Amino acid sequence: MTRIVRLRPRDVRVADLLGALGVAALLVAGTAATERRVAQTWDARLLARAAPSVAAGATVPDGLLGRLDVPRLGLSVPVREGVDAATLDVAVGHLPGSAPPGSDGNAALAGHRDSDFRPLRHVRVGDEILFTSPSGETRYRVAWTRVVRPDRVDVVRPVRGQAELTLVTCYPFGYVGRAPMRFVVRALRV
Repeated sequence: MTRIVRLRPRDVRVADLLGALGVAALLVAGTAATERRVAQTWDARLLARAAPSVAAGATVPDGLLGRLDVPRLGLSVPVREGVDAATLDVAVGHLPGSAPPGSDGNAALAGHRDSDFRPLRHVRVGDEILFTSPSGETRYRVAWTRVVRPDRVDVVRPVRGQAELTLVTCYPFGYVGRAPMRFVVRALRV
């Protein structure tokens, strides 16, 4: 026996609205991912084009400093100057005032835990980190990781006599909303 279900006009409108919201959510998510891929491709092209013409330690247009790679984790992201929201939406940001990556001092980089720095949840002491700029490649080795309070700014303070790289992101990685702690990775130049 076949049962006929009749939909009231009000039911159709709710179903249409829910369907439209679902489609809109998919479009927004797809657009954000596409924008990120376009920005990273642009960064790679800028680096490749600038490599022969940029002096050591200089930056290329748009604040691009280079590329950060952690091969074991499959992490490969552009690094730009600054830690404002617009920068961190498309790249890892270099903390102004900290040493430039590859030079003596403490180079501090920040990234979002739910995008660029998400793979850091699996980082280990001894992992290799590469920073590539138009002036060359610098290799680092992870010395330690720590979870600290957000007010622990001592982890990004300058150091003398050695080259260090400090990566900072929010913690815990799976936290929904504003995370209460910071995950810090310290690496030394090799």
